[in-house]
Order: sequence, then structure tokens, then C-alpha cells
Amino acid sequence: MTGAANPATAAADPLLQVRGLRRSFAGVHAVDGLDLDVAQGSVTGLIGPNGCGKTTSVNCITGFDRSFTGEVKMMEKPLAGLAPEAIARGGLMRTFQAIRVFDSFTVLENVKLSMQSFDGTTVWQALARTQQFRRTEHETESKAYELLELVGLRAKSHDAAGELSYGQKKLLSLAGILMSSPRLVILDEPVAGVNPTRAMEIADIIKSVKDRGTTFLVIEHNIPFVMRLCDSVVVMDRGKRLVQGPPEEIRNDPAVLEAYLGGAANVGD
Repeated sequence: MTGAANPATAAADPLLQVRGLRRSFAGVHAVDGLDLDVAQGSVTGLIGPNGCGKTTSVNCITGFDRSFTGEVKMMEKPLAGLAPEAIARGGLMRTFQAIRVFDSFTVLENVKLSMQSFDGTTVWQALARTQQFRRTEHETESKAYELLELVGLRAKSHDAAGELSYGQKKLLSLAGILMSSPRLVILDEPVAGVNPTRAMEIADIIKSVKDRGTTFLVIEHNIPFVMRLCDSVVVMDRGKRLVQGPPEEIRNDPAVLEAYLGGAANVGD
């Protein structure tokens, strides 16, 4: 475990690599030289006190904030300067703290809509209902049903999304993100506001999707959830990476206890 890059805690060629990321607002360093590695095939957690720069870092990585300095690479390809749409098409998707679903559309329609920017269908093909359009439409619907089954919402496919509970909307959002078969998914507080049973359900789904080849970076305040789910945990403090390592090392690290919990007995019990 270390505050600097360490091949013992991150893959030699990580799927996502961040080096020296900096972002300031009116002279205040929200992110101050962040180094971050996400290994291929892992679930990596990102934790830290409120205001330490987690969400700002994710906004920079995913192209929603391009006013930063430093290096961001995915599969060795630079992401700096790219728009969110280009980064998404390159295989990096994200969720947001605020759930984004269309309440008046059905659950199935919400998931299918997630593919509109990725299936290559033109307006002319849609209007003419060409053979290619019909084939793509069938494949999209089949995949949507498969993902709704995965997240436990298949029985609600034709219900209005507005009828779902808050936790179910979190699951619907995850299903939509997975429609494009991303290489890396960044989950921003996936279990915030959900009950413990739903949180464990979400953890099981993430593990299942990881086993299918998708890599995850999870930003979350629920420390027990992170410690039980993640292969590696990154702790931020004051805009920097304090340490990165396996959960069993992070939970009792003195620097983490001091920065994150003010010297509490341990993390995640």
C-alpha cells in the first residue's frame, strides 16, 4: 500500500491511469496532483472525506470538466480534452449521484434509450424501418431484457419508471449504463439512500458484471459496502491520493484513520 504508484497494488498496465491530476476553483485546489490506477477486471473503491475532490476528479476523468492539468489515460489512450460522448464511445461510462431516468417512459424504454448513441442507427434508417434498423431494434430489446433480468427488474419491464422505488431506479440506471457493454464503469454513490438489503443486492450485481469482464471504479461514502465489495481501495485527502491498497490494509492504516475518521478504531467494521 502506498501513496505513490506501486506495481504491487495496481496492474503494470492499468485500464485507467491518472497522473498528477489538478483542478482549481478560484485559487482553491479541489484536486491537487491525484495519482490513481484502476486495474483491468477489478472493482476499485474511491473514498475520502466530504470535499476531498472525489466527484471533481471523476468529472475530469469523464470529460464533464476539461479545465484540468495532468494525465488521464484509458488503455494507454489519452482522454484529456475529449468530450463526454467521445469518452463514453471509447468504453468509459458513468452514473451520477442524482438518478437520471425518464419517469413517464416504461422501464424497458428507459434501458433501450441508453443505446441510441451507440447503435449506429441513422434517422433515415429509423424512418424507413430498414432491415438493418429492425435487426438492431430486436438486438437492443433482447439485450435490454437480459440486463433487466440481471438487475431484478424484468417483471417491471412495462411499468412506468416513475412507479419504481428509489433503490429500483438505481438498478435501472445501472442497467442502462451496461447497455453499451462498457470496458469501465464509474459508479458515483451507487448505494446512497438505499436500504442495506438493496445495497447488498447492488454489490452482488456489480460482482456478477465484473465476472463478465467489466471493470468498476466505485465512489461511495458507505465504507462497509466498499470494504466488502472492492479489490482495491483508494483513499483521497485534500485533493490527493493518500493511499491505495487492498481493503484489509486500508481498514487499519494509521494515516487513513487519522485523515478519514480522526483516529477511529478501524474502517469498515
